[in-house]
Amino acid sequence: MRILYFLISILALSNLCIAQTSNTTLYKPNAILFMLNKSTNKIEALKKRGLIEYIKEIEEQDEEINRSIMVDFSKNFKYCPVYFFYSDQLELVKKHDWENVIFSDYESLVSNKKIEVHNFGNYYIAEANYPPAPIYESANNGDEPSLTGGEGPENDFANSRDYGIVVYDENFVPLKSKLRFVNISLTKTGNIFKSGSRKYRFIGAAKLTEALVKYIN
Repeated sequence: MRILYFLISILALSNLCIAQTSNTTLYKPNAILFMLNKSTNKIEALKKRGLIEYIKEIEEQDEEINRSIMVDFSKNFKYCPVYFFYSDQLELVKKHDWENVIFSDYESLVSNKKIEVHNFGNYYIAEANYPPAPIYESANNGDEPSLTGGEGPENDFANSRDYGIVVYDENFVPLKSKLRFVNISLTKTGNIFKSGSRKYRFIGAAKLTEALVKYIN
């Protein structure tokens, strides 16, 4: 009987530890570092193939989407400060090399203001992208690469339902909670009969706020 009580006690303690670990996985962020994607690999591929005429179109699409993201956050996100950086500086962010990262906030929409920071604490990294893909272990003891699905942040936007805000921890690992992926809307608006009038419109900042309040408070 004593052994049974001992085993029950150990099981209860283990469950408590797991629950505490799960509860401490999420924390209220002091800031969101939002990554704005640049189609760097796609542009380099076009250069190598001599398709220079398509580069401007891709750069304009990137700028249009990124600006729409910033506008939406400036109007609909008040949960905590948001600092924007570009995907070509992700490695610096992961290394916490803050002095060499160029951050922007909403004011950069109307000015050339850049933000210099020396330290961050309790932050999340976020981006608009596909849902984090599951990783499948290799069936041949590592002889074949694992399958991760997807092709990264430079895929074309198939339709708005495929995309969302992916939230990562400070090491750029997707959160292990429902907060890791928040559905958004990214569509083209405007008159389909007027060339150049259709623009990308991102709607997701309010939904991220709702998710943060729901899962963190």
